[in-house]
Amino acid sequence: MSLSRYGFEQKKDQSTNEFLIQEIRDNLSENQNLSATDKQKVFAAGKKIIDFYFGEHNKSAIAFVKDKISYTPVTSEKYDQMLGSQLSSLTSSMRLTLFLDKNNDLSMKNEYEKATEAFKANKDVSKLYDFVGKFNVKYPENDILKRATEMFMVKSMTEFGLNNFTYSGNADGYKIDGGKMSKDQFALAEFENPIDVYVQYNKQQKLINNKLAKLRNRIAKVADKITEATGTEKFVQKFTDGKKIADVEISTKKKIFEKKISDKLFGRVKE
Repeated sequence: MSLSRYGFEQKKDQSTNEFLIQEIRDNLSENQNLSATDKQKVFAAGKKIIDFYFGEHNKSAIAFVKDKISYTPVTSEKYDQMLGSQLSSLTSSMRLTLFLDKNNDLSMKNEYEKATEAFKANKDVSKLYDFVGKFNVKYPENDILKRATEMFMVKSMTEFGLNNFTYSGNADGYKIDGGKMSKDQFALAEFENPIDVYVQYNKQQKLINNKLAKLRNRIAKVADKITEATGTEKFVQKFTDGKKIADVEISTKKKIFEKKISDKLFGRVKE
């Protein structure tokens, strides 16, 4: 982050390594205070940092640390109370009320209010569950309750299902007493960096598009010469709105067919 500049974004076909190398070069070229020798030293030091964290063949990894704390499983009653709290929360209440008012659905609004009152009074979730069922039947396309449920599921999973997932720090990592940890205390999961996979896909796509563009241009030029030589130029231009074949925009249907040819010629690109 220190090596990049505000307002400059990484391109879709540019790896993080390439982006940061470009950024540090641009930073140094604009710097008027450093000598040429100092700039070389700064670049060498910066490149070491970039290559260490974003090397050409580096992979990403997540460390799973064994937790020393024992957790009590969440009971079904606790689960119901948590979901009830989410469905009767201020955010859900405001969204539902606005939606029902907009649809002039007074009966469903009253039912929701009674359900939330019952839950707040004695933690009874049965009426809320009944309301959710009726609402989903009546408004199957609406996602208000779906979003509320998704938020509840994420919160439940991070708090009770993945106890090592949340961390209340500021990206400063896991603190280890003495700076060392024995091998039996943690495990590493290694995987391809998603950003690098995305960048490679875009690079391949750009390469294929360039090859196709050149191939299309060559074919179109040959076709233009043939029409001129055979005297069929006027006939062809009638169906191309007076344009030469090389200047005619390719239709979506033809592009799909062209993509199939591309897969045969250059191999299929996996998304």
